[in-house]
Amino acid sequence: MLLDQRLEAIVECVGEAHGTFGKPYMDCRLVSEDGQSLHVFEGQLKECPGAKLVAGRHYKLTFRPFVNNRWLELKLVGITAVDGLPPSP
Repeated sequence: MLLDQRLEAIVECVGEAHGTFGKPYMDCRLVSEDGQSLHVFEGQLKECPGAKLVAGRHYKLTFRPFVNNRWLELKLVGITAVDGLPPSP
């Protein structure tokens, strides 16, 4: 079943940015796909105790799908540092 699966992505953290209402987030670039942006907000990081994203480093992010008020969303459930990958161009 879809809700039992875990989705993983390798990302490169680009740096901290601020959203429309000034809410800070970490801007990440998907390395394993076509370089699309992924915003990781502070509230999502609280789900993984001791997790901190640092600009310029690579991480494997693990997500779990869940249903929230008829919407399918992803919850961040794991962050693992990945060393040895070159910076993206």
